[in-house]
Amino acid sequence: LLGDAVAAIKSDAEAAGIAVAVDSRIGLGQISGDAARLRQALDQLLAAALGAFDDPRFQPDGGRRILVHGDGDATMARIVISDNGPGAEPAGTRAVGVALARQLVAAHDGRFDAVSSPGEGSLVSIVLPR
Repeated sequence: LLGDAVAAIKSDAEAAGIAVAVDSRIGLGQISGDAARLRQALDQLLAAALGAFDDPRFQPDGGRRILVHGDGDATMARIVISDNGPGAEPAGTRAVGVALARQLVAAHDGRFDAVSSPGEGSLVSIVLPR
């Protein structure tokens, strides 16, 4: 699921000069839930990370990048999506997408945390029970 979601944005990211790195650990494993809705949540969050670089003038040191990390243990799976964009709160359709992702995670009894620091980027963490 995670690999498919990342693959779906890879060409758009490359065209925009954004490097996408994936660090998926063995512990990520599988969870039970509505795969279509969880994929929708991932798609929305990855679109928001891409959208953080809408302003082509924003060029962070080290280049534009999105990091997708997945790990977990016997009780939960965690996915973290971060970018080194300008760190602004999502606006417009990106804000709606993040809000939808938050609701979809909550519907799976998961935890959703988001942090955005101006000039440093944004990070979203999803923790889903097994």
